[in-house]
Amino acid sequence: MQKILISNNQVRAEFQPQWGGLLSALQFNLPKQNWVDAFVTESQKPVSGNGIPFFGCFLMVPFANRLFDGVAQTETGRFEFPLQLEQENLAIHGTGWDQPWDVIDHKDNQLTMVHAWASSDSRYAFETQLHAHLQGSTLLLKLALTNLADGILPMGMGFHPWFSDIDHSEVRFEDELTANRESPWSKYPSPDFKGLPKTFNPALFNGLDSTFDGWNKRAQIVLKSKGLLLEMSADGATDTLHAFVMEENDRFCLEPVSHKPGDLNRSKCQVQPGQTITG
Repeated sequence: MQKILISNNQVRAEFQPQWGGLLSALQFNLPKQNWVDAFVTESQKPVSGNGIPFFGCFLMVPFANRLFDGVAQTETGRFEFPLQLEQENLAIHGTGWDQPWDVIDHKDNQLTMVHAWASSDSRYAFETQLHAHLQGSTLLLKLALTNLADGILPMGMGFHPWFSDIDHSEVRFEDELTANRESPWSKYPSPDFKGLPKTFNPALFNGLDSTFDGWNKRAQIVLKSKGLLLEMSADGATDTLHAFVMEENDRFCLEPVSHKPGDLNRSKCQVQPGQTITG
């Protein structure tokens, strides 16, 4: 499968346009260590369910997380999406992650890709663009999503990065985060789980799968075994955090998203014809 690289002397990022525009690797050039992977690598991935990438960082458009029956029901209508997890009767992570994207610009340190999708009845149609740009040791990802339909559409987005070695990792926030209990799909490490402390080891929250309130759109991820301290920040539509600690697989995810699972009724997710949202 085609892989495209952008790089400078500090960081390099690898993308797979034919696999949903997947950011398949992010590496930092550390003194005496050469290139060190920030994400779970393709060689580490387990057998993925229905083609979902269990490594790198994949893109979630036009919604994040799950839709039961593949249906988004809002005041403006009922919209159906393909079921990727047929046994669970779920549409998951949108439609963009398993469809090919087209590269429209590629330079040494930047890349732009686009993808378009429409339902069979054309009532739901969108175009999305990802622009990736390296600036020093920073990778900037800008995801834009445009409503191409004639009516208002429920639309959202998110990024799904995979980090490994939960026993030797640490996550830091500026404030404690409260678990959002409104989603029927959320899972908690204990019945009395309330939220996440400002600093924690992901291994202590095995099985966690929840959206959190009170996030200020910044986090630090310390990968001690790799000698990496990552700083993640988000803006625009991706102002919500979803955390996932995968049971018995030594990996965790901190996902900047626009909404909690199944919740496309938020006002910011009601996108007018021709309107673009970004994150």
